[in-house]
Amino acid sequence: YQRRVFFFFFFFFFFPISANSRISITQMPGYSDGAMLWPASELIARFLFLRELNLSGKRVVEVGSGTGFLGIVAAYLGAREVVLTDIGEQIALIQHNVEANRDLIPTTCRVSVCELAWGQHCECVAPPFDVILATEVVYMPQLFAPLNYTLSSLAAAGSVLLLGYRQRTLEDFAFWDECRINWWIVEVPRQKLVCCAPQDADAAPDSADGLPGPFRAFLMKFV
Repeated sequence: YQRRVFFFFFFFFFFPISANSRISITQMPGYSDGAMLWPASELIARFLFLRELNLSGKRVVEVGSGTGFLGIVAAYLGAREVVLTDIGEQIALIQHNVEANRDLIPTTCRVSVCELAWGQHCECVAPPFDVILATEVVYMPQLFAPLNYTLSSLAAAGSVLLLGYRQRTLEDFAFWDECRINWWIVEVPRQKLVCCAPQDADAAPDSADGLPGPFRAFLMKFV
């Protein structure tokens, strides 16, 4: 019998939203990939602050929420309701981050955290939603079909999905082929993401245009 002891370290991410306010996100690198904030999430948050996707008065759900960061941004930007979803122990981390930023969330916005496994029925979160947010969720080919099922189950005609994406394998093409059955897909122009890229030294880009690797974003409408 060998006793194993695991140590988890907390890291904090601060996202300024005004001269005197910032969103504070607790991360747990080493606990799970979902317990840390990926650079792509910050880019998507900055894109949301351009307000080219109207969140005001909308029902919003985040799939694979991880730390809850994007859902908190959506609440701050005027969503009527935000549901943050993930699985397992991620739920506690999301709830912690929501409460840590409660003073930034308008009282008119209802925020909830729910466990939602991809491929299972979504009635627990009361779909459909006006806007679906998902970033860095296309990463395991065996999860492509369950993920597509969940994204479609959360939507109705006219629902918009903002998907942050980084290609990892050639098998990703199967994910997109299935997406095209139910979604009309438009890629966010790369120059819009470049202008959103953080300029601070702690967010060093992986590519020449300032983006973290081959990161792309898509606005997709359910048809």
